[in-house]
Amino acid sequence: RQDDAGCANTANLGATTLKTFSDLISGKGIRTDINYNPNVVDVRRSVRDCDAADETKLDFGNVRAGDGTCWKHVHPLEFSVLDLKDAPKTKYTKLSDTKVTIKDMVWLYDEEDKDFVNYKNVGILDDHVPTKGSPFPLSDVNVQAAYGSLDFNPEEAPVLVCGSPNEVASDPFYGDHGFTVVVPEGTGFRNWGIHDYSAQKHTTWTILSLKAVDQLRQKMAWNLSQIIAVGLPGSGGTFNEVTEHYIAFYDQFVNHAFGNYRDLMKEFSFNLIMGKWLSFHDNKSIQYNIEKYGTLNHPDENFARETMQLFSIGLYKMNMDGTYIMKENGLADETYSFDDIVSYARAWTGLGSRKERGGVSVAERQYNDKIIDPMEMKRSLRDRFPKNNLQEGYIGDHVALCEDLPAKHFLRKGATYYALGSKPTPEFQNDIEDFEVNPDYLRLQVLPSSPLYAKLCAYDTNGDCTLPSKVVLDENLAYDAYAMSGEEYAVDTIRTVQLSVGLANPIYYEYVRQPCVEFSFFENAKKVTQGEISKGDNVIDNSLCGNPKLSIATPMCASSNLQMYSKIYCHYQGERVTYAGAEALCAANDRFQSHPWQVKEKRSKSGPCINGVNSAFRSWANAQCWVRVKIDFESGYTAIVNEVEPDHGGEAEVESQVDKNTLNLFKTYWKNGIYPSDMNACNDLDACAVHEGQFCICDITVVDSAVFNSADSSMSIDQLMMD
Repeated sequence: RQDDAGCANTANLGATTLKTFSDLISGKGIRTDINYNPNVVDVRRSVRDCDAADETKLDFGNVRAGDGTCWKHVHPLEFSVLDLKDAPKTKYTKLSDTKVTIKDMVWLYDEEDKDFVNYKNVGILDDHVPTKGSPFPLSDVNVQAAYGSLDFNPEEAPVLVCGSPNEVASDPFYGDHGFTVVVPEGTGFRNWGIHDYSAQKHTTWTILSLKAVDQLRQKMAWNLSQIIAVGLPGSGGTFNEVTEHYIAFYDQFVNHAFGNYRDLMKEFSFNLIMGKWLSFHDNKSIQYNIEKYGTLNHPDENFARETMQLFSIGLYKMNMDGTYIMKENGLADETYSFDDIVSYARAWTGLGSRKERGGVSVAERQYNDKIIDPMEMKRSLRDRFPKNNLQEGYIGDHVALCEDLPAKHFLRKGATYYALGSKPTPEFQNDIEDFEVNPDYLRLQVLPSSPLYAKLCAYDTNGDCTLPSKVVLDENLAYDAYAMSGEEYAVDTIRTVQLSVGLANPIYYEYVRQPCVEFSFFENAKKVTQGEISKGDNVIDNSLCGNPKLSIATPMCASSNLQMYSKIYCHYQGERVTYAGAEALCAANDRFQSHPWQVKEKRSKSGPCINGVNSAFRSWANAQCWVRVKIDFESGYTAIVNEVEPDHGGEAEVESQVDKNTLNLFKTYWKNGIYPSDMNACNDLDACAVHEGQFCICDITVVDSAVFNSADSSMSIDQLMMD
């Protein structure tokens, strides 16, 4: 396809020849389906007439089609994608890992009939071809992965692909590349240096900033960029050879120029360039470093410090007129301390690069998308212990307790569901790796008779499901007696649900619970275990204390005449229940919640709900557990310690993160600053004992007190927290 404005008959074709090929292009040749490159047309002349003078011409030049479009005659292999797996390597020149240049094209053809011999033409560049049933190499899973079809989908089930904030839909025929211009090595052209890439970024910014119609927004974005900086692009920075990613980073300031500064801080805190620049990308918890590397390494403090000092509150507290607030010693009052930096560093653990997208993103595009897409939380790297805030409290103060969420909160107004497409694995929660592909795993299926099904389906006027990508319940769902028979009404909580009845392929939604907090210290704890129990749980050291009010573990049900073995029951794979829910689930199956001797992996003994018990989730045990506090003599910092009731083999192994030797200490606010600060003070307390000469481990008592004595009481949140 050429520029339609100019279409000179450069080959001096006769009128008959021009008419023949104009008709061929205008007729069956043009491909209008979006799956094909509209700029390439394959036509073949069979019995159509041509002028005699044109029969021996090799180049037909330009031909104008009947619709006025202009087309240039090119070699049959132009834009072709070839399968060269069996081709001799001496016949082509390798430019990179994925691209080759044909040195002599004659060897591709049989000279007699000018047709391909052994090397298949897989398709045209920018065509979208189905992988199922395609010739090698597209049918090979490894090739699909290399070219970006990363989620091999033999059943052709729907795949949901989400972009970054403010990303627009892509047009595949514009190409699938970023802004960065890359000149391959070894081609004879000069290689670009960092100053060339820097100039590319500056040129793009200058043109947009000077010519944009929204000059006030551009000026505000520039000012914000001077506060929130990631270094000079192209001067040896984290991604000095890329352009699109820095422009996308700057777009954050443009988008939020007239918005809320907190929203801007949240967005750039999840940006991979910022994560790399201030070194909190893949920031690891103390516990992870101990378990993985056997070293006591604290999380990186760079971003924790800069997000306060440079990006928000600064070094010193100020009055409304901009003057410093002074302490009694005449010095300016600091906004934060070193302890606060340490605490916030632990808060910025766990963020890492997002996985490659599925769908149409190809290999070259994946690198771009992974940098532009927000980072995601990696559970294994995350610090799970309390972090103090700057108001002598803790992050999570003023937030609802998880144990106080109403029953069936997933069916109430405000409950949020996100579409997962054909993948049952949740995005916001952790599940076992083979959950997605194992057909034996039980799914929580929602039936068309369910009010939840109606909300997730979102019927159109024709009665077909529209399946929105995000659903927020706008009312409490009313379940009649018939709807109450649905599985979702019988559970304590929901992870993912399946919609399949009435749909061509199953579609999954993930329930995302509203933000809530859990008590670090609580009483009446129950023991929870993880893994296969064999001859007592001394095989693995991962027991700990669970709050019986929270849905965090599966039941462990024993029968009265089979004391040695227990069985796990569930409504769906990986279901978590409260301890009371575990007792009810066991009772419904004529069993009781137990402290078992042994759990068998064999399905004939334990049923399908046993899948994943070794690694994915924990199970309740009818055994006591005690939460204690570990106090550092020198700093007053504390840690959480669990002590569990021994199993039948006499073992009482506890996860290392909460055993007596834990080093996961956090800042604690002591009343009047008084705490057991030496061995004598610790030994003077009846419920405490010295540990390793440096710590005091004590029993705890949790006191709950009512704030409101009547429905007539009223006070502000500030008054509530102060009291």
